[in-house]
Amino acid sequence: IEKITEDTRAKFENRDAIDTFANANMITRFFVARNRDSAKSYEMWKNWLEWRIKEAPDHIPEESIHYELNSGKAFWFRHDKKGNPCLIVKVRNHFPKETTTEKTLLFGVYMLEKGLKLAEKAGTSKICVLWDRSGFDREKNFDSSISQLLRKMMKMLQEYYAEILDAMYVTHPNMFYKTIWAMTKPFLSARTRDKIRLIEDMNTLLQYFDPENLLVEHGGTAELESSMLVEQEITFDKERSIQNEEAEEEVFYDCLSHFETFGQEGSEEGDFTESHVDEEVKLRQKIKSMISKKTMFKQS
Repeated sequence: IEKITEDTRAKFENRDAIDTFANANMITRFFVARNRDSAKSYEMWKNWLEWRIKEAPDHIPEESIHYELNSGKAFWFRHDKKGNPCLIVKVRNHFPKETTTEKTLLFGVYMLEKGLKLAEKAGTSKICVLWDRSGFDREKNFDSSISQLLRKMMKMLQEYYAEILDAMYVTHPNMFYKTIWAMTKPFLSARTRDKIRLIEDMNTLLQYFDPENLLVEHGGTAELESSMLVEQEITFDKERSIQNEEAEEEVFYDCLSHFETFGQEGSEEGDFTESHVDEEVKLRQKIKSMISKKTMFKQS
């Protein structure tokens, strides 16, 4: 922690930089992701800092992703019972012919940055994702570059947004999806497996969300204001279900070899229980106190 605060102060020479690049929430994520190994945590922080300085992910101009912002493919909507901001992803609103892989990736970074700010404001430092698979259509939604995109997103999540995900809810899993999930689970750590939940009955989501914070289509009572995004009209065609599953198979098998690396997240295998959450909260509080003491000492 002392080395991180010293490096930050030397590079930026202002207190605001400490709050931005050496805050307790961020350092806690690195410590948890690297099993509290100081050397590895510091190296992870250093790479993260260099990436943020070079890429400026918090300064992505909205005009560069205007189509994505108005597509309805992903948007932030309220929060779960823990207070974690919720990112809703609707795969049926992703039209690859209308955009590029680069812009989709840029949009993903933009949404993650927004999620970080929402999580900090909420005081949870975590987010949740509701992945809505309903209405996927091979002809309209299948993206031949999705494997490449997912690999890049997974790598980015691991290295630059470690431990930000609290839970991911996947709705409308068909038989093929569940089969692939069963094959994939052994490659993931228990900690990661516990974060991903397949939702077949929308009422199940009420275990994790209050009705007023969940859209009607997901079993809640909330309505989505049209001013928030442009929702595309989707027509459902049951005859395409087999083609859709073949498209998903192509993506999942291509990505399967990457799940093991993504799932480990530098964490040791073990059950993910409430005690882990309590330990992380205590660790964050301790780091925050240490940062405060280091800063006060230097100022005096």
